[in-house]
Amino acid sequence: MDGLAWGARLANETLLRGWALAGQGQVEEGIAQMRQGMDAYRATGAEVGRPYFLALLGEAYGKAGQVAEGLAMLEEALALTQESGTRWCEAEIYRVKGELLLKAEDRPSPRFTAFTTPLPHVGEEGGG
Repeated sequence: MDGLAWGARLANETLLRGWALAGQGQVEEGIAQMRQGMDAYRATGAEVGRPYFLALLGEAYGKAGQVAEGLAMLEEALALTQESGTRWCEAEIYRVKGELLLKAEDRPSPRFTAFTTPLPHVGEEGGG
């Protein structure tokens, strides 16, 4: 493995460590590590995983309550998938985008509520 490949791998690990920290509640520290990893990843010239990493970063911004920043990361990720034609992570980008859009709403939309309203008879005898 050459130096650039090792650099991309190290950057990837830094970014994922930051994502894990954010998931464990150390959101600000996690975002800082993720940004550091993203910068290092770009410096190697690697582009393949960038949309996915941007989605992870967007998710972390959402955990920090920084929805606008998170959505900006996701828009960049979607633009990269369009440019490159690499769409292996597009569903995940849209999933995170949906979660952030829900956080951005003051109250859930009726469409969302229709999907999440529990049915009162589920679990009752003979109800399903």
